[in-house]
Amino acid sequence: MPRGKGERFLPAVKRPHIDTRDVLDTQFWALVYGVTEYEIRHAVNMVGSCADTVSHYLRFQERTACEARH
Repeated sequence: MPRGKGERFLPAVKRPHIDTRDVLDTQFWALVYGVTEYEIRHAVNMVGSCADTVSHYLRFQERTACEARH
């Protein structure tokens, strides 16, 4: 079942950090947030490995991209 936009960015309760050196962890977070592995690695490079912070960054990037199209 497809997820709504708001559901893509879930708070990280049990896995608070993203380890981009671990391919499976990167793939997991890409699925959770509905983005590519490249976007996960880029977000971690920009804001650090805290999953909640990455979530906020990705949400901001999505909003900025939507506003740029209008």
